[in-house]
Amino acid sequence: SFGALSASGAVNIALGSGSGDLTLTDIESSSTFTVDGSSYGGNINVASLSASENATFQLGSAGHFSAQEIRITDGSFVLDGANATTGLTTIQNLTAGGGVTISMGTGTGEASLVDVTTAGQFILDAYNFAGSIDVTRLTASGSVVVALGSAGDFSASDVDTYGSMTLDGSTAATGQITFTSVSAGENITVAMGSGMGAVHVESAQ
Repeated sequence: SFGALSASGAVNIALGSGSGDLTLTDIESSSTFTVDGSSYGGNINVASLSASENATFQLGSAGHFSAQEIRITDGSFVLDGANATTGLTTIQNLTAGGGVTISMGTGTGEASLVDVTTAGQFILDAYNFAGSIDVTRLTASGSVVVALGSAGDFSASDVDTYGSMTLDGSTAATGQITFTSVSAGENITVAMGSGMGAVHVESAQ
């Protein structure tokens, strides 16, 4: 675990193949921040992270990631969970001056995004994911793209984008899609697969 860490240059953390918890309590970087946990079988927990440039997290087979607050001033945020065979991702507050890209793995589990703001594009690649995805609030200056897997389980309370909004559920074998409020400066597109389910939109503009 790391308590308070402040660096004027890049911060790179490489994890081994074991399990356990990596806890980042108070991290500040004036450059990039990278955690390579691609072979790691444990949990990654972030209390507070501030970086001026890109922040990247690569997850291993467990795919367990939680963050209370992440602030990226000028760069992008990437959470690469493509190696995960299960996953529990929770992000409470994320602000990025660049884009946000989140990739889920092949297993089941849950992704929960409470408050995400990006000055760029937002991409959530859950094409191979069989779990549920819940978004409370998402604000993007660029386009929003969400690709769902076989479960097709997605809910969003408030999505606001100056670009287009695309929800691709074309591979879903079943589906339960709920939008409470979605606002886009360009087109809103929802594509569903051939299975059974329901799409519920309360407010779209």
